Amino acid sequence: MKTHRVICSLPNASGEINGIAFVEDHGDMISEPIDQETAERFAAIPGYEAVPIAGASALDGVDDRTGDGVVTFADMKIPAVQALLANEPEQWEAVLSAESEARPGKERKGVMDAVEAAKARTAA
Repeated sequence: MKTHRVICSLPNASGEINGIAFVEDHGDMISEPIDQETAERFAAIPGYEAVPIAGASALDGVDDRTGDGVVTFADMKIPAVQALLANEPEQWEAVLSAESEARPGKERKGVMDAVEAAKARTAA
């Protein structure tokens, strides 16, 4: 099941890495949807980050703080959240919910800005 994407922040990354298609977004390269095992192999390499796709069954109740290798939106780095919402703005509610639950009253500004931008794009 294709439940993840990979974000590559390495300079000069190509549009295809190990047979996986990537597209440029805000200076990073974002993979096509891939399975969790492949995403985890990429994430073991410095400069790559595995990002779960919202709504995928691998996300249900799983938190990287347990050490299982899967992250929730709240565990994602701000640039990863920004890239995800730039590509999939309809995920803004799930991101907002995870961020608010993980950091009540202390939500990260970069995440909240990305949520507002995605919200505006989906409303238009």
